[in-house]
This record gives sequence, C-alpha cells and structure tokens, in this order.
Amino acid sequence: MLCVVGWFEFNLNFNFAQPERHEEVDAVVYATGFTMNNLVPPFPIEGRGGVRLADAWSIQPQAYLGVVTPNFPNAFFLYGPRTNTIIGSISFFTECGVNYIVQAMRHVLRRNANVLEVREAVVREYNKDLDKRMATRPEASDCSAWYKNASGDVVQNFPGLMTEYWWLTRTFKPSDFIVAMSTSQ
Repeated sequence: MLCVVGWFEFNLNFNFAQPERHEEVDAVVYATGFTMNNLVPPFPIEGRGGVRLADAWSIQPQAYLGVVTPNFPNAFFLYGPRTNTIIGSISFFTECGVNYIVQAMRHVLRRNANVLEVREAVVREYNKDLDKRMATRPEASDCSAWYKNASGDVVQNFPGLMTEYWWLTRTFKPSDFIVAMSTSQ
C-alpha cells in the first residue's frame, strides 16, 4: 500500500487508517528525503511518554549507529545522526543501516516480542566516543558548515572510515536493547 499524500495515523498495532479505509500492515516506511542540516522529519514523531523527536533532537541529535534513538521503540532511521561520510559512500552507510535493522527485526520476531528499544546508556556512551573522536577532526574546527548545528557541534559526520561503520553494524547486539512484549492496544 502506498499513501503519497493525505491524512493518516497509526495506532500501536500498526493499523493504517484513513477516514474511509483501514488496513493492517507489518511495517511503515517513510521515504521523506532529507534536509542536510535538519535531521527531524517534517511530520511529528512521538515516542514513549509522549516525547517528540523534534524536541529530543532539537539541540544535538543522538542515535546509536545513526539507526535507533532512546524513547522511540520500534523506530529506525537511515541516514540518521552521524552517518554522513566525507570519504566514502552514503549508500554504503545506508546499506549497513538496513542490514542492522533487518537483524534487529529478526531478533524481535524470534523472541515473539513486539518492542525493541535501544538502552539510553548505550546511546550516551556511543555518542560520547564519537564526540571525543570528532574533536580531533578538521570538520570540528571553528568554521560554519552544513554538517554543524546552531551550537557549532558536528551532528552529521561519522568520525571513522566506512569499514569501521560496517564493522559496528555487521552484527546486532541484543544486550544494547530492551526487547519486550507490549500488551497495550
């Protein structure tokens, strides 16, 4: 099913609803394109506890491997925070992200679960390491650039090589996540 324009909403059971049409779906893919210096999509995404992605990522977007972010269970991102490369292929990073997401989904399905959420401590430590490494890179110098936020922090670029990102995403690590079965409707 393809919904190009119009009103839509999703409930917790992944039911797709339009005023005159109701469909059950297994996954929803938003192919939104992107604005290089704004990682937040042009529509609201609300996570656990009512937190909005626009608020969570307003100052410095943080995600684990650029693919998942805390408080947004079952939400996956491609070309998320810190997955841009200045020496390689964005397509390669996207392929690595897709591979990681497929592994994550298989893990959830094998456990008959329906909730996957990255642990906040994992995201914090991952981004702390990236911050430390980015501080030594040329793009962190005192200049204005599309890959920096309003505070001058590099929020787009990955500080390593493509092979490192491949290595990080090649194997899903269940210990980095909370996997559960939600009964809420």
